[in-house]
Amino acid sequence: MLNNLLQERIEESGCSILNYVEDKIFVDYFYSPKMYEAWLEGCNCRQGMGLHDKNQKLFFNRIPDGFLVIVQENGKEIKRYSYKTIFEGNLEFKTFDKKNKKITAKRVLRIRKEIFSNVLDLLIGKDHIDFPNMDALKAFLQETYGEHFLTLKDGRRIRGNDDYF
Repeated sequence: MLNNLLQERIEESGCSILNYVEDKIFVDYFYSPKMYEAWLEGCNCRQGMGLHDKNQKLFFNRIPDGFLVIVQENGKEIKRYSYKTIFEGNLEFKTFDKKNKKITAKRVLRIRKEIFSNVLDLLIGKDHIDFPNMDALKAFLQETYGEHFLTLKDGRRIRGNDDYF
């Protein structure tokens, strides 16, 4: 897994502002996006600050739902990231065991939408995979898992290539 302090901090803070200046990243941390808004209005409610090297690889699709990350370059905002889960359930598919016997396997699946760009983040286990749209995500599931079913939290079971959103 990642051993990156900045990645860990943005996954723990409700709102992070990353300002890329020359070879550094200046970071302001807040408990929530509301606290960031209060800070913009003059309240001294920053959770913390940090200074990191610019060369760190960050994965914004790993931030929890409802958290906000604002990316700036020299103080000017260039991008925002915030995710919302739009689907949670189980993926059921056919595979083969060690004896080459066909079995049914299940994996927990979650689909999140990045609210500022509409990119979709597919979370299976601990793997995050981004897709530009639902058609690309469905094509990936079909190619990777073949004929599959999704079981929703309410117990409904639907074929993977049906419309479910």
